[in-house]
Formats: sequence, C-alpha cells, structure tokens
Amino acid sequence: MNQSGNYCWRCGKERIVVRSWEEKVGTSVVTTTETACPDIECQKLVEKANKKRVDKFKASQLKRKRSLTCKRKNLKDKHLLK
Repeated sequence: MNQSGNYCWRCGKERIVVRSWEEKVGTSVVTTTETACPDIECQKLVEKANKKRVDKFKASQLKRKRSLTCKRKNLKDKHLLK
C-alpha cells in the first residue's frame, strides 16, 4: 500500500499503517486504514490533541442541544400563557 504524502502533522515523519479493514456500508465496501506516527511519544501527543478536540466538539453539541431544548420549552410556555 502506498502511503506517499501521509505525514504526521506534528513532527513531519511519514506515518505507518497500524491496521486496515473493510466494512460493508449499504451496497458499498469501504476500506478503512488506521495510521500512526512512528515516533511513539509524538503519537501520544497527537492522540491527546485529538481527544481534546473531540471532547470540545461533544461539549459544544451538548450545549447546543440543551439550548434548543430550553428555547422550545420557553416557546411552549409562552404559547400556553396566551
């Protein structure tokens, strides 16, 4: 498998294939390849940064969902007061 152009965003080393698998999605077969930085310490920092980004995104989604629920409740309450 050619991994040309797949470099670590942190240190610039060429990433290596950790595992690869195929999944059937609808009528298509999707091949997924997991790669990692060959520098173990760098990969740990990359994973930490990715987790921080995902956690921030999930918190934002939760906040948005709570806000919409609150808005809907307020609209419902205003409608019932009329």
